[in-house]
Amino acid sequence: VEVDSLTSRDLEIRGADTNPGIYTVNRSGRGLALGLEEPVAPGAYVNIDLTGLGQTDPPGIDGARVAEGEEFRPLAPVEVRVGGLTAELIACQVPQAQFHGAMRCQFRVPPGIEPGEYPLLVTAGGVATQPGVLIRVRQP
Repeated sequence: VEVDSLTSRDLEIRGADTNPGIYTVNRSGRGLALGLEEPVAPGAYVNIDLTGLGQTDPPGIDGARVAEGEEFRPLAPVEVRVGGLTAELIACQVPQAQFHGAMRCQFRVPPGIEPGEYPLLVTAGGVATQPGVLIRVRQP
């Protein structure tokens, strides 16, 4: 492109299909995952809220509200890990009456995991969420 006899060069901008992030209680992106303020039992089914899981099936429009009865699930494969252990993923979808771009995943805390505080990591399409997100596990 030439403007006032100055020439610019081509610029390639690459986007990522996924860039997942877990919402946290203190809104910093670090610390306890939002919705998991209380310790959970091993084997419990819990929900976490995320963003950046990529395109959905059917396709959605970021920022548009999801109507009642509609279900949008991520196309990218999703995996949840608690303290390095793979958790059983139940489902991920845009929550009812929420906006596209947000996603809620339900998973089962690995049975047999010892009480303590563990890193919580989600990958979508091979891309991991931010480090420093935690989940607390209590006695069964």
